[in-house]
Amino acid sequence: MSGLTAITESKKVGEVNYISFWPSITVAELHKDYRLYSAITDEQSLKALEIAYITVTDALDEYAEAKEREGIAKLEELPSERERSRQVRLFKEAVYSLAKQKINEEYIDVDLARKPGQDVKAATNDSTLTLNANYNMAIRRFLGQSASLVALV
Repeated sequence: MSGLTAITESKKVGEVNYISFWPSITVAELHKDYRLYSAITDEQSLKALEIAYITVTDALDEYAEAKEREGIAKLEELPSERERSRQVRLFKEAVYSLAKQKINEEYIDVDLARKPGQDVKAATNDSTLTLNANYNMAIRRFLGQSASLVALV
């Protein structure tokens, strides 16, 4: 028997848009803009996107409510094109970064080539901290807050 390798075919199908104020988030855009391991299925991507979408919309709930009180029904309807494109991009950056972080955390042990005893995160070039920083920075900038945070210890 020849050595065949099965590769999961992703059709990049799926969309998350539970709250009409926020832009649609798609599996296709996640796969296009954020390199994902080829064995991650559309269902797994969609699951991560749903959790990320809920987390981000919860963090930005007060912003959406304030805009709706101003008569703006969707983020894409912000009157200033500059603000609109900025806010849509930051929203998507937050969702997609968090979704990829969730996927990385769930599938960090897929690298079977690492040596016994080798640190899993080091062996798989874990980008969780970077993705978490991208998520936090996108949320802070979206809300008009400083992108850097200083704490005294």
